[in-house]
Amino acid sequence: MSNQGILPAYADKFAQRLHDAEIAATVSPTEAHADLERLGEEFALAVLTNGLPDWQRGKLAASDLDSYFNAVVTSFDVGAHKPDPEPFREVERRIDADGYAMIGDSDDDVDGAEAAGWESLHYDGGRLGDVPAALDWI
Repeated sequence: MSNQGILPAYADKFAQRLHDAEIAATVSPTEAHADLERLGEEFALAVLTNGLPDWQRGKLAASDLDSYFNAVVTSFDVGAHKPDPEPFREVERRIDADGYAMIGDSDDDVDGAEAAGWESLHYDGGRLGDVPAALDWI
């Protein structure tokens, strides 16, 4: 029997196991719930990610963080990855606000936000509750 018939079946199983393992390995910071609740009282919150839609939404749900966000936008939803402006524009279409800010952990996050006219803050793993004081427009 050729490998061509076997590989597709294993590829699906492998992808599912990888998906499940990544979600199981996702650990949110202990303060995440309190920080997001506090930020959510004052701001509409969104997740803007270059990750795969089902994987990213699965991680949020597994960490019980999904309820804090008004929108989840993945680059795959809009056909463009950060730093391209299109994912940022999609957030703007979904959430009407006077201003926008990206709290990101990569250059693509920060550079994309700034190119889109957003405030940006490079997240270094600190407490999210300290973020509002670090953004100029808030």
